[in-house]
Amino acid sequence: MRVAIITYTRTKNYGGILQAYGLYSYLCEIGHDSFFIDYIPERCNINDITVFTNSATRLSKIWGCNNLTKKLWQKLRYPVIKAGYKPFLDFLNDRAKFTAPYYSMEELVENPPQADVYITGSDQVWNSSFLPGEKVDEPFYLGFTKGKKISYASSFGKTSIPDKNIEEVSSYLKQYMHLSVREESGREILGKLDLESEVVVDPTMLCDFTVWDKLTVKVPENDYVLLYQVRHNAQIYEMACSTAQKMGKQLITLSMNPQDKKKIRQGLIMTPTIPEWLSYIKSADYVITDSFHAGVFSILFHKKFLVNSGVRKGMSSRIQTLLKMTDLRDRELNDFSVDMAMHTLEKEIDWVKSDEMLKNKRNYSRGWLERSINV
Repeated sequence: MRVAIITYTRTKNYGGILQAYGLYSYLCEIGHDSFFIDYIPERCNINDITVFTNSATRLSKIWGCNNLTKKLWQKLRYPVIKAGYKPFLDFLNDRAKFTAPYYSMEELVENPPQADVYITGSDQVWNSSFLPGEKVDEPFYLGFTKGKKISYASSFGKTSIPDKNIEEVSSYLKQYMHLSVREESGREILGKLDLESEVVVDPTMLCDFTVWDKLTVKVPENDYVLLYQVRHNAQIYEMACSTAQKMGKQLITLSMNPQDKKKIRQGLIMTPTIPEWLSYIKSADYVITDSFHAGVFSILFHKKFLVNSGVRKGMSSRIQTLLKMTDLRDRELNDFSVDMAMHTLEKEIDWVKSDEMLKNKRNYSRGWLERSINV
């Protein structure tokens, strides 16, 4: 079948790109002619300097003040940010098929891509917090087509939706033939809308492990604790530094934020490529993170790890769902003491049990997806 996927593909986010590639890879693997609908929201339109500037500086008290400060932002910040996007965009461009770009719901309605099945993919595609005034990002609800609609591991990125959006969201989702979400909280939201759904694995766990292993490369560092934070938290950083020191290992920190150059004292790797990012997880002795997808790949690569769900708003449900699914709830980082971190990191993990639980959930998710496409 010809299967169209809409998800975040124009994003500077390791997990976001890898989840998109995971779903695409699996659909191709089971014989479908799959492609991405190249919907580019304003906040992701890095190639249009005016549109991207307005979106990026909208909430800034410094850069968003007036046209002069925006011009200054374009000169000082935009070139660095645009360069940072390139390896992420190139990764999918080199490995997947795309439609021509769409920049609005109106363009999609006027000339919708043709497919047998339309899938709203994973990640926080239904998180209204990304738009001014918590508006609904309509393309991600597939309102531009009357074709067969499915959601796979979609996420609201929060535990509730704004009251003002309930009627619109409900109207769109009732047009779907099959609904699945990534988190238990997503199923609860849909339940309140009288919609049935299933909780399935993130696409990074859907496809075969070899897809990721083949992407890895050799990294120069060894014998290290890896720290990856989506947003720098000084308390976690200091705990990681002390933990690595007491273990007699170096600390390697991965970051995409240029501001972290002022905060990280040692072992900073700035904006690694996607294969490098995967490889640093694979080669680490231990991993400390606040990232859902870094937690996923720690599990897939059998790394002893700690993942914090409380620092980043909206992260708790997806991380707790992941840890419950793999019987690794003791890996949630709630206590920032060095002794507790060392104790948990060094504790053995029953990978046979964890792998078997994940295998069962993966097989269930694969079966659900294939039935939903074919029925």
